[in-house]
Amino acid sequence: MNRFINIFRNKNYRNLFFASFASQLGTVTSATAFTFYFLDHYGSKPSYATIAEMMYTLPSVFVFFIVGVLADNRNQKKITMYSDCLNACLCLFLLFAVRLNTVYAIFPILFMITATSKFFTPAQIGLIQGILSNADYAVAGGLNQMLTSIFLLFGTAFGAFFYLQFGISGAILINCVSFLISAFLIFHCQFDPDTVLPKSASNKSGVSLSFVFSEFKQGCVYILHHRLLKYLMIGTFILGFVNGGLSIMPVYLLKYKLAADHYQQAASVSGIMLGIGILTGSFIASLLANKMKLYKLMIFGFFLASICLSIEFFAENVLFFLTFYFLTGFSIPIVSVPFYGWLPQIVNSAFMGRVQALLDPVGNFAQFLLFVILAFTFPKYISVEIPFLWLGGCLLAVGILYKIILPKAEKALTVK
Repeated sequence: MNRFINIFRNKNYRNLFFASFASQLGTVTSATAFTFYFLDHYGSKPSYATIAEMMYTLPSVFVFFIVGVLADNRNQKKITMYSDCLNACLCLFLLFAVRLNTVYAIFPILFMITATSKFFTPAQIGLIQGILSNADYAVAGGLNQMLTSIFLLFGTAFGAFFYLQFGISGAILINCVSFLISAFLIFHCQFDPDTVLPKSASNKSGVSLSFVFSEFKQGCVYILHHRLLKYLMIGTFILGFVNGGLSIMPVYLLKYKLAADHYQQAASVSGIMLGIGILTGSFIASLLANKMKLYKLMIFGFFLASICLSIEFFAENVLFFLTFYFLTGFSIPIVSVPFYGWLPQIVNSAFMGRVQALLDPVGNFAQFLLFVILAFTFPKYISVEIPFLWLGGCLLAVGILYKIILPKAEKALTVK
C-alpha cells in the first residue's frame, strides 16, 4: 500500500494518471453511446455498430510506423498535448456530422479521432518510464488497470445515461471536454529534458520520411532480436482479439438474446460489473506481482480468463451472464498487470515508444480481424453465443503456449 501512496506523491505521474483517466473515460462514454445509437437507429443493420468499432481499432494499422518514432525522437509532452487538443476539435466536427445525420461522415471522423489518439499512448508511456524507478513499474501497471476498470465502470454507465437523457450529442460533448481536461493536466507537468526527449535532447532535425522508416526499421530489428518480446507479441494479438469481442459481443448478447427490451440498462450494469471485476483484479494482481514471478501470474490469468469467457456461452439469463462477466473482468488484470509491469523492465528506454507503437497495431489488427469476421457472419451464419467459445479457446491456447516457452525465455533473459 505504501508504494501506491508514494507513487502518487509524484506530481508528474499524478497528472499523467488523471489525464489518461479523463481522456479514456470520455472516449469510452462516446464509444458506448455510438453503439447504442447505431443499434437503435439502424437495428436491422448490426454491421453499422461493428463498423463503428472498427473505426476505433483500424487507424493503428495506418499510423503505427510513425507514432513510436515520434515518441522516441520528439517532445513527448507536446505530442500528448497536441493529440488531446486536436481530438477536441475533431469532436466538434463529429457533433456536426451527427446533427446532420450523415452516417458515412461519422465513420471517417471516428477514424481520425482514433488515429490521433494513437500518438498519445506511446508518448505518455515514455514519460512515465522517465519519471518512475524499476520497482514502481509493476505498481504503475496495476494502477493503469485500476484506471481501466474505473473508466469501464463509469464509462459504460455514463454512455448509456447521457445517450438516453441527452442523445448522442451529450456523449460527444463529454468526450470533447475530457480531451481538454487531459491536455490541461499535462500542460502543468514539469519534466526533465531527458524525460521529455529520452533518446537525444539535442536532436533538432526534421522528421523526414526516410528518417521515419529508418527509425521504424531499427525498432522492428530490436523486437525481432528480443526473444521475449516476440513471444509477448503473440499474447498482444490474442488479447486484441479478445478485447474486440468484449467490446461488442456482450451488447449483442443482451440485445438479441438475454434482455432485448432493456438492453441499454443491462449493458450499463454489465459495464459496472466488468469495471468492478477489473478494479478488484487490479488490486489483487498488483499485490501478487511483488510476490511471484510475473510470467507465472500472467499464465494463470490466461487460464482463468479462458474458463470464465467460455462459460458465458451457456448464459440463459442476465444474472448468469453478469456473474461470469464479473469474473472475466477480474481475470483481465491478472494478465495485463504483469504484462505491462514486465515491459518497461525488459525494453531499452530509447526503443520504448516504438515497441509500444508496434504492440498497439498488433492488438488492434486482431480486433479488426474479429470485427470483419462478425460483420460477415453475424447473425446470418453464427449464433450470438459462439464468439465466446472462440475467445475462450484463444486464451487457453496462448496460456498453454506461454506455459511451455516463457520459463525458458525468462531464464535466458535473467542469465543474460
